[in-house]
Amino acid sequence: MDTDVEPRTGVKRLRETGNIIEAQLVTSPQQARLAYGMRYDAYREYGFVGERPDGLFSDEYDTRPNYSTILVFRNGTPAATIRVALFDPGHPDPVFHRTQAMEIFETEIRAVVAAERRPGTAGSAIELGKLARAADAANDVEVLFAAFRAAGYIGLHHDVDAVLNAVRAHHMPMYRRCGFRVLERPRPYPGLTFQTGLMGLFRDQYAVAQHTVPFMAGMAAGDPTHQALMAGEPARLSVFSALESLAARAAPLAMPAVAAS
Repeated sequence: MDTDVEPRTGVKRLRETGNIIEAQLVTSPQQARLAYGMRYDAYREYGFVGERPDGLFSDEYDTRPNYSTILVFRNGTPAATIRVALFDPGHPDPVFHRTQAMEIFETEIRAVVAAERRPGTAGSAIELGKLARAADAANDVEVLFAAFRAAGYIGLHHDVDAVLNAVRAHHMPMYRRCGFRVLERPRPYPGLTFQTGLMGLFRDQYAVAQHTVPFMAGMAAGDPTHQALMAGEPARLSVFSALESLAARAAPLAMPAVAAS
């Protein structure tokens, strides 16, 4: 499908109009400022970070080659962002041997990835973090689902053994319902004003999660969404049916407005 470049954001968008949710990897300074500004506004709103004159929330990890940032758009308007780190202890570049959550859970992360690795491999994982929504999308569950779905495609792309996240205690029940297990209880998180515990979703539960978590259904390495996302193009994300499925369940999901790592 043809695309146009949005002048305000510098991001490609599909020409078709309607209720469209897309995700795109950040590949330019202009896109990065959109993501970092959204992060700052969300984290500052909750008092999780101090005031910053430039209105951006970024750190040294954002520039590392094992880190990717995703922007989610609703009808071409930036609505959410999430950051994904690749932990790959077998990679020749030692930068891939460390992620931010290792500042508090290094021993645990290395141990669990080693335990979950497939024979003949060093094991690998992605780490989710820096989740935030724009102020006008603060109650938009669909863009949140889209952020998680886009992050999942990065995990599929790298064929990882685990998906890890540093999670605040009151969001742990939501992650459990998505198939995550609690690995470590909350500890103070560097640079933020709250504590996080370590949670993980592992390869032996991927298929179960795709059948029980609606916004993960139908994902496959090599599908058109995966190809578009990894090429830096706008990737259409189907998450609308997920709301209907979740509404039919007894206990609602308490979706996070921001996430830590």
